[in-house]
Amino acid sequence: MFTRVLAFAGLIIFWSLLVGQTIAADGVIMKDGKMMMMKEGKATAPMTADMPMPDGTTVTTSGVVKMKSGEEKHLENGEMMLMNGHIMKGGKATPMQPEQDTNHAGS
Repeated sequence: MFTRVLAFAGLIIFWSLLVGQTIAADGVIMKDGKMMMMKEGKATAPMTADMPMPDGTTVTTSGVVKMKSGEEKHLENGEMMLMNGHIMKGGKATPMQPEQDTNHAGS
């Protein structure tokens, strides 16, 4: 009996995490070379102005993500900038961080 209750609780937690990811999918997306507003994971309308995010990042109508640190990244087709500051492509969200230089001498 305890195992069934535990399994059921696990399913509820898993389901709530999935729902939370879907609800959190508000932001902007690069779609067919154009920046689009995104609500609940669906492109809704073209971006008409640069969009400041709560974390201080700004996304331009041309798809340039400008971080507070001054770093910039250009979104590729299918990449989304979520309102929580994460860039998502293919269903996997990653925090927006400056790229590390992997071509340093002496390694």
